[in-house]
Amino acid sequence: EWFLKSRVNINRTISIESSWSQGQNETISELAANRNFRIQFYELDNQLKYFINQKLRFGLTYRFTDNQNVQADTDHARSDSHELKVDGTFSQSTKMSIRFDASFVQVNFDGNPNSPVGFAILNGLQKGQNFLWNLSLDRQLSDNLRLNIGYEGRKTGNSRVIHVGRAQVAAIF
Repeated sequence: EWFLKSRVNINRTISIESSWSQGQNETISELAANRNFRIQFYELDNQLKYFINQKLRFGLTYRFTDNQNVQADTDHARSDSHELKVDGTFSQSTKMSIRFDASFVQVNFDGNPNSPVGFAILNGLQKGQNFLWNLSLDRQLSDNLRLNIGYEGRKTGNSRVIHVGRAQVAAIF
């Protein structure tokens, strides 16, 4: 994989980050040749960050991704996707942080989504409009006890909305 990253600080509260990557993802199986693929990809990512103060930060991201299976003896599959994401973080030193993000991803896909290469290219999304959102709370309860609570939601393609909640308490010894 090849990549290039850059960041420009416009002033103390605004920064712009850009990245470009290109490479390939390959799977080779001697026992199941129909699962072989070689995906060439490139990705362009631009992010605008706004720091209101040391406790509050927001971001806006646009990402373009192009994937294509170039292995001749397997399923032809190609996709390009456009993602628009907004995120934010509120932090109180090491005691607590609240994070959220929401994404809209438009996926254009040509191929069999149920094949191994289709699964790898789509990365859990479906052709068409995809909506994803997350909310998490991390809190230090005491010197050696930490609480993590998270919620994830997704609406991919024509499927129904999926909600997932998580809670974790970690003891630090």
